[in-house]
Amino acid sequence: MNIKIIIFFFLIYTPICLLSQSSIISWNIRDFGRTKSIEELKVIADIVKDADLVAIQEVVAVDIAGAQKVAKLAEILNRMGAKWDYKISDKTTSPGKRTERYAYIWKTKQLQLEGRPYLEKNFEPIVYREPFMARFKSKEGSFLIANYHSRSYKEEPEQEIDLLLMLNALYPNDRIIIAGDFNKYSDDSYFDKLKGLDYSLEPKNEKTTLKMSCKSGGYYNHPIDFFIFENESFHVLKAGAIDFVKECELLDVARSISDHLPVFINFHLN
Repeated sequence: MNIKIIIFFFLIYTPICLLSQSSIISWNIRDFGRTKSIEELKVIADIVKDADLVAIQEVVAVDIAGAQKVAKLAEILNRMGAKWDYKISDKTTSPGKRTERYAYIWKTKQLQLEGRPYLEKNFEPIVYREPFMARFKSKEGSFLIANYHSRSYKEEPEQEIDLLLMLNALYPNDRIIIAGDFNKYSDDSYFDKLKGLDYSLEPKNEKTTLKMSCKSGGYYNHPIDFFIFENESFHVLKAGAIDFVKECELLDVARSISDHLPVFINFHLN
């Protein structure tokens, strides 16, 4: 095993306090495919193991390696004390080289999958990577989650987000939560509109991407990973980013896992 990964594993081992009935982690795990070693998958599993549901973006779609690594991550999690299941999306219908897959991994004791997850096709071709939709049922009720990775910030992602904010109209009988990488700052004035649309955003203004180095002071960068959810449906207890880097000296090892921090949300259903 890579000695840097061993050191990194012990330094990042900090139990995540998830106090609510339900908890979700959303994570853009860069190039989640054959480049991820077993040691790195074990680190990922340790970071997410306290959640009930994990929504993963950027699963590699050019071959089967991405799907295989999701299955391997679920296998590792299943050896950590709880039973997990998983679903992987079809390839997104995306222009250029933007195609990818999404994945959900969840604890079967806490959540039950209702129906079959699917890629939301209503917003094609404006939404480049159509969100991966899934309904889950907890002891408190059901919710519909959209796992989403937006187009680049240079490509005006608000064009896509405008459409995603129509999900509550498309699914009026569901509790809607959107999780992912929005490639738009969470404190941007664009999101002022959420209040009028009966949505909220968490975590707010949490920097979630990692710099190439710490030379410019710290390793945090852009606040672009978060959750958007219906106000009336979710009572949020806590939300934030999970800093698995800890030290500048370990930034290169952390970036081999992902250039994004995972974000979490703890909530009750109303």
